[in-house]
Amino acid sequence: MNTKEINIAFCFDENLWMQAGVTITSLLETSKNTTKYSIYCLISNSINTTIQNILESNLKKYSSFNSIKFINVENKLTNIKSKQYKPMYYRLLLPQVLPPSIDKVIYTDVDLIFNDDMQDLYSIDLTNYYIAATKDGYKGNDQHSLWKKYKICSIAKKEQYINSGVLLLNLKNIRNNKIYVCWLKLAERESFPFHDQDIINITCKDKIIFLPEGYNFSYDNAKIIHFSCGGKKPWSMHSENLKFAELWWFYAHKTPFTSFFLANYYKSNINSLSKVLPKWIGRFICWFVLNKETRHKFFNKYVKI
Repeated sequence: MNTKEINIAFCFDENLWMQAGVTITSLLETSKNTTKYSIYCLISNSINTTIQNILESNLKKYSSFNSIKFINVENKLTNIKSKQYKPMYYRLLLPQVLPPSIDKVIYTDVDLIFNDDMQDLYSIDLTNYYIAATKDGYKGNDQHSLWKKYKICSIAKKEQYINSGVLLLNLKNIRNNKIYVCWLKLAERESFPFHDQDIINITCKDKIIFLPEGYNFSYDNAKIIHFSCGGKKPWSMHSENLKFAELWWFYAHKTPFTSFFLANYYKSNINSLSKVLPKWIGRFICWFVLNKETRHKFFNKYVKI
């Protein structure tokens, strides 16, 4: 079988590691068995070997030629201003922590699912560019001092402001021109309202290929469905009417995390449930999903001790 190798990266801490598992599952489910994915996960200290083993075990259900590697970057961002949002800045470390032999990588957030193979995206020629990304629908924050200081408003008004949730990065050009050094210096100097996204827009201006919106938003026939609008996520409360939430749950059911997602979902919705059902029923559902036997079976099956 003729396979094409694609490097792809994800960044997460303990708050979103299961969601990362769903995202990776959707990636492999849509690979059409013609793509070899080399997956790189930039992680915090909280992603211990137990969690890594769980994610790797789920990967092994698919073609054996896919691989996953975990890179702990917790101590590489000790001086950034926005410490509360540190995992959002992990992607800025990709040129530095990935092997020098890797010239190109896809990066995506983990609040999305893949709806197609990524060969078309990966094959885009970035020779004279730093990144490829979709335009963000946000029109500008004229009131924020940092947007004025770094002239981000003009980028947004020209409709050239991009969303950093899905990126194709030319690591070779970024390294050669020390762009990642600028990224880290800005992260240490300022706390931008849109964090790493503002930094990438400032430093990569005029060196961006704009992708079709189907690579980053919740549209019919989208290649990547990103749950980035309005703050609603498929696994959180009041997501019943969220477009494509059922597709996210389809992939979630193919992971070992379903009972945990359901438990958290019911817990977050217990107040809503009590309006139409006796409160004890909602509590019983949560207790049933979270019972010790279920947890023990999960860890005995998927965790290597």
